[in-house]
Amino acid sequence: MTIEAPASSASPAAAVPDKPHREPAGPLALSLTVLAVVTVLALSWYYATSLLLLFAGILFAVLLDACTRGLARVVPLTRPWRFGLVMLLFGCIVVLAIGWGLDRAPTQVRSLFRVMDTQLGVLEGHLAAFDIDLFGPGGRQDLSHLIADPGRLFGHVHYAVRGAYAVAINTIVIVCFGLFFAGSPASYREGALKLVPIG
Repeated sequence: MTIEAPASSASPAAAVPDKPHREPAGPLALSLTVLAVVTVLALSWYYATSLLLLFAGILFAVLLDACTRGLARVVPLTRPWRFGLVMLLFGCIVVLAIGWGLDRAPTQVRSLFRVMDTQLGVLEGHLAAFDIDLFGPGGRQDLSHLIADPGRLFGHVHYAVRGAYAVAINTIVIVCFGLFFAGSPASYREGALKLVPIG
C-alpha cells in the first residue's frame, strides 16, 4: 500500500495576492488638481487678512492654553479655574498698561505743545532776521491764514484715527478668537477632525 503525498495547494508566487495596478493619472485628473491648487491659492490671497486674523487668534489661544497647562504644575485646580486665573492675570496686565498710558498721555501732550511752541519761536526768529513777519500783525492768535487747505492738514489726522480704529478692531477680534479657542480646545480640534474624511 503506497501513500501518496498530498499535492501542494499552490505555488508560493500564487499565494501572494495581486496588488492593484495604479494607472497613471490622466490629463483630466491632473488639470483638476492644478485647478484646485490655483483656486485655494487665489482664495487664500483674496482672504489673506481674515486668515491672518484667524491665525493670530489661534496663536493667542495657544499662548493662553500653554499658560493654563503650565499653571497646573503650580496650582492643583481644574482646567476652567486655571483658565479663569490666566484670564484674570491677562486682564490685570491690560488694565495696568492702559492706566499707565492714560496717566502719561497728558504729560506727553504738554511736552509736545512746549516743543511746538519753542520751534515756532525759533522759526519766527530766523525769519525776523530777513524782515519776514511769519504771523502777521495779529501775532500767534490768528493762524488761519497759514492753513490754506484745512482738509490736507486734518486728512492726516483722519488717516491716523482710522488706522488706530482698525488696529483696535483687529485686536478685539484676535482676543475673541483666542478666548473661544482656548476655552475648549478639544471641541474645536474634534470639530476640525470631523471635516477630514477617514481613509
